[in-house]
Amino acid sequence: MPVYKDAQELLPFAHGCAGLFYENGLAGLSRFTQKQLDFYAARGETDYIRSRCSAGIYIEFATDAPEISFEYKSLARVRAESGIDISENGVLVESHEAAVPLETGRIIYRRRDTDGAEGLSGRSIIRITLSCGTVVIPTRADFGDAILPEGKSGNRRLALFYGDSITQSAFNPNPSLSWFSYAAAHLRAEYINRGIGAFIFDENSLPDEADCDPDMIFVEYGANDVDLYPDCDAALPHAEAYLAKLRRIYPDARMFVLSPDFQSRRVMGESERAMIAEYSERLLALASRMGMTTIVGKRLLPDFESMYFCDGVHLNTTGSAVFAHGLINQLPSDIFCS
Repeated sequence: MPVYKDAQELLPFAHGCAGLFYENGLAGLSRFTQKQLDFYAARGETDYIRSRCSAGIYIEFATDAPEISFEYKSLARVRAESGIDISENGVLVESHEAAVPLETGRIIYRRRDTDGAEGLSGRSIIRITLSCGTVVIPTRADFGDAILPEGKSGNRRLALFYGDSITQSAFNPNPSLSWFSYAAAHLRAEYINRGIGAFIFDENSLPDEADCDPDMIFVEYGANDVDLYPDCDAALPHAEAYLAKLRRIYPDARMFVLSPDFQSRRVMGESERAMIAEYSERLLALASRMGMTTIVGKRLLPDFESMYFCDGVHLNTTGSAVFAHGLINQLPSDIFCS
């Protein structure tokens, strides 16, 4: 039975990634193109770490082995909260704290469902969802006689998620229960998460040409733009340039733009609250003029409760579920048709 020695060998089982990146001779699963990684590296170490974090990346396979193991090196991290989840046949069964930077982590999981998934003759479908806030470098994996669970997903669509820390979801302790994964499951879509904490609308962060063929793209920026720019007149041209480039790169994708006013009820001054309201209204009007579907942010969290957040700003597991439900309720019905 094969033992997988690195990310390159695990690539056939990997989801949520666009390829590989290399660091000191080690290969990691990458959410971004090399051009995008170079852009974030040029901005500084923090953005470069965030860009290599494993947000939304998971490894999935079917196996009849009673026990599997997964070893990795934690290269760096931006948040300690986000762990590594193990699911069996669609049920979250274990969550492991990610190893501290420069340390090696090892997860051993014993199957619970010995009957296996339907139609797989005693095999279970195992999913290992990597940490949204840690740069995870796979170094060794023993999955037994693993196969691809091809019959499970069939011909699935692809969704891209671009955004800031809300999209990256590094504060959520359970990466498999992030809002983008809920949304993608309802849409019956594969996905790539390209969220970067503390980021803004910046057209230079996009690839110059299409690296994949998404059916739909979700864009969630604006809260940090409101903090960065003095007023909406200064901020909105950056959003327009970003969305225009996104449309040029992916002309056939359906695009959904979320306004940031779901943040408007957190602790902030009256002037900030007024600006985020104005910015949200104008951003949605801009997106609508560009032929994109608009998602009203303040309807995503109808009851702004502290129980939804880790710190008053970033979504926890409960908040992610509520946020996803609010998003799904605003999507046009035809988007759910394959």
